[in-house]
Amino acid sequence: MLPLIKRKNEATQAAFELETIFKQSCELKINDFKFLPDKFFDDTFVVGFIDGFLEALIDLQCLKDNALWAMNSKKWTDKLKLNFRINFIQNLDDFHTSLYHRSLLDVSISEKLSQLPDFKDAKRYGFLYCALFYKVLPKNLHEQSTPDQARVMGQARDMAQRSDNQYDVKTSLLCLTLWEHINKVWGDNKLENVVAKAYNRAN
Repeated sequence: MLPLIKRKNEATQAAFELETIFKQSCELKINDFKFLPDKFFDDTFVVGFIDGFLEALIDLQCLKDNALWAMNSKKWTDKLKLNFRINFIQNLDDFHTSLYHRSLLDVSISEKLSQLPDFKDAKRYGFLYCALFYKVLPKNLHEQSTPDQARVMGQARDMAQRSDNQYDVKTSLLCLTLWEHINKVWGDNKLENVVAKAYNRAN
């Protein structure tokens, strides 16, 4: 029972951190922001970002040095990984009916999602952001990256440098991916964050 409780605590901790990131992103891009937009967790890009974030948490053992208990997730069975993902999304989605939650319980939904370009792109960015957030970026990342992923990472590094180190690479990555998507779907397209302004001025 104790290992299960530990994993639930780790899922709660990581979900709170991602929820904070989502809320901060919306605060930057949505006028008079108070709550996450309706159907936020049904958006394909958001679902992909969550999936990539979770994949990095488990595969890279991101919480090993940050959580109260070491995850040892490389030894987890598929069932334990699924339980962790479910606990994680239940902490994000109060109603437990989101698209990501349903995809964990229905293989046909999961398979359809995995074919969508928005989902696949966002999953790569969620994985990258999680690795940067927990400072466990794989040394051989360049070997595993797709051309698009490598291009966006290059842009994020460039943007961070051009902001006179006011913003780090992970913040710049958010600017180019999640913030841009939130602005496009729910925000005011006239809004620009400070990082984007710094980048635009430099080009």
